[in-house]
Amino acid sequence: MKLFQKILFPLLIVVFLGSCKEESQQQVSEFTGNKIVYSLFQATTDYNVKGTVSFNEKVDGSTAVLVEVSGTEGDNYHPLHLHFGPIDGDGDIAALLTPIHGASGRSETDLNLLSDGTVLSYNDLLAMEASIKVHLSGIGDDAKIVLAGGNVGSAIDKSTSNDRVIKITVCKSN
Repeated sequence: MKLFQKILFPLLIVVFLGSCKEESQQQVSEFTGNKIVYSLFQATTDYNVKGTVSFNEKVDGSTAVLVEVSGTEGDNYHPLHLHFGPIDGDGDIAALLTPIHGASGRSETDLNLLSDGTVLSYNDLLAMEASIKVHLSGIGDDAKIVLAGGNVGSAIDKSTSNDRVIKITVCKSN
């Protein structure tokens, strides 16, 4: 019994704690580590809203889209769209993203399909000529007001901004 108390019991404790540590180290991330961040620029002098959009590749090939803006407040939700084409074009909506909550200035969306049902991978998104637009509202005349936006994917080379207010067209209505 003394052999158990002096040698085997402490050895069992070490083995048990070591196995717990190995198990926690083996947790698998849902992300591949591929990530790109784009700027979102102020779109109107009436609202000082700007921020970033991050595309994080998930292991299944889809994209976690995180939008963070400053200049929004309250309990309002601001519609957020991925559009075909550059920010100053009149591209159709490619995908509806989770609206930005005014108080937090954040939106998180898992994106793997376009609005027409086309599968969209992280690599497809990076190759796509597209833009992001943040709207004041989803209804009425305020839906025509774009607070912030920016080019993403292959449209980034068509950027027309130097961190000032940029020209952005309103969204096409269906």
